[in-house]
Amino acid sequence: RATFQCRARWFVDEHLSHPALSVAMIARRLGCSRSTLYRAFAQYNMSVAGHIRERRLLMMRNRLRTAPLHISIADIAAGCGLYDAPNMSRLFRARFGVPPSAMRAGQGVATQRLAE
Repeated sequence: RATFQCRARWFVDEHLSHPALSVAMIARRLGCSRSTLYRAFAQYNMSVAGHIRERRLLMMRNRLRTAPLHISIADIAAGCGLYDAPNMSRLFRARFGVPPSAMRAGQGVATQRLAE
């Protein structure tokens, strides 16, 4: 199971921006059942969907800090596989304590450190 979990985490990182990234897609690519994948992540008190969401949010945070200002927050989010703007903003604020616009403006640095 740990092997599936490690391989799944690698697969997720390689395909984060893919809009159809799902548990079924990961299981199919790894040649295991969805149940096996769920159990592998459960051993580490994680859900597969939760891991995908966390990796996408971290990717977005990093891109917000480094992307040129002419690239919109919506485009940055989409590049991270987050297409639902209101939901993405809510998730981002819940995870990092500031909205994406504040993180981009550099206001989220101190708050973000507390969230990690």
